[in-house]
Amino acid sequence: MNDKELFPKTLVLCQNKINQFTGGGIVLSNLFGKVSPDRLMFFHRDVDYDDDSLFVEKRLNWRWLRFNLFNSIELFARWVVACLVFFKKPSWKDFKGILIQSCYFYFPRDVDQQVKEFNPDVLYAWCSDILWAETIKSVAVRYDIPYVIHFMDNHVDLDPKSTLEMATFPIFKRELAKLVNKSVVLFTISESMGGSYQKRWGKPYEVYHGLIESNKWPLSNTRHLDNNSFKVAYTGSIEDGQLLGLKDIATALDKFISKGVDVKLILYLTPVYTQSVKSSLGSFRCVEIKLHPDFSSLRNELLKADLLVLAFGFDEQTINYYRYSFATKIVPYMLSGRPILVYGPDEIEPVRYAIKGGWASIVREHDVELLFNTIKKLISDKNERESLAKRAWMAGIAEHDLHSNANRFKSSLSNISKIL
Repeated sequence: MNDKELFPKTLVLCQNKINQFTGGGIVLSNLFGKVSPDRLMFFHRDVDYDDDSLFVEKRLNWRWLRFNLFNSIELFARWVVACLVFFKKPSWKDFKGILIQSCYFYFPRDVDQQVKEFNPDVLYAWCSDILWAETIKSVAVRYDIPYVIHFMDNHVDLDPKSTLEMATFPIFKRELAKLVNKSVVLFTISESMGGSYQKRWGKPYEVYHGLIESNKWPLSNTRHLDNNSFKVAYTGSIEDGQLLGLKDIATALDKFISKGVDVKLILYLTPVYTQSVKSSLGSFRCVEIKLHPDFSSLRNELLKADLLVLAFGFDEQTINYYRYSFATKIVPYMLSGRPILVYGPDEIEPVRYAIKGGWASIVREHDVELLFNTIKKLISDKNERESLAKRAWMAGIAEHDLHSNANRFKSSLSNISKIL
């Protein structure tokens, strides 16, 4: 990965930039972090993490938006029809969404000149809506470069609920299909996503998800309980579906507190997620929120826990969204040397992956009492916790080593860059 002559010049177009705090940022860090900075150029819509990046990173500016008249007419017509059919009152928020989805980012003259001087060989991009689909198409045509889309979540099989989604989703699926048709290969976040998308579009796929320099994550001994206090930890994003699962976890843990057992649910969150979940989780007695550590400090924080949790809701929307998703936190969990509890429906990839690997304690029914009893068993059975932790660590070493997967990624991008 350090040989810059072998890595193609890559224009990266993603919602995130390389960072050590978000799932997407960590994936980018794993895939590109050891590439020579002069081989990469990043365009993103991420926040400022106040870190010293070695890479050229440019935040997509709203002033760079260009209007697509044909898309806007179709979007507006679909939105009006949806409002009439479902007796929904039009809202300014939806109208704003229609306007945004009618646009795409177009680099201004000075940025365009910098891209031309960089002279990229290939475009690596994420795509989640019409705005990003049209931007990818525009960039690929403007600089005459091949591209690959890395699907990070299942944005394809969702069931539109709002009138805005009813207006935008059919157009997004159509434009995405056009993009995929002109690509040679797809990158996906999970094997199940790759298989499903291959059936949908007839394209080969490669899987790239969480990776870690495994030699820096040696297996650790089970932590001795501090004054009979049992610490459960969760890290990273809390979207709607994850929030539903965490509420059940917190409900079960509060039952322990009612019975005189000292338990804590420690949530390691960024400030944005802290603000978004305070009203939902702040009233639980077991919950303690801490600032999410950067990746270099993550292992030390995970070692302070007795149990790590993955949690998801059981509703249809959550199942559709996470059906093929692979949470970035899974891999550091596996290599932490701490046991893992997975709570969620077996229709989604994280649960299926844990079932297949046999490295976690799994509750796949929407049952808080069953959840309580499962945690109770883990608290009392140190041998079971040690066994789960060891199995997870061994599976993580075998499947998620950074070096072997990063070399595979480099080779694939090189092959794509030679298409034109």
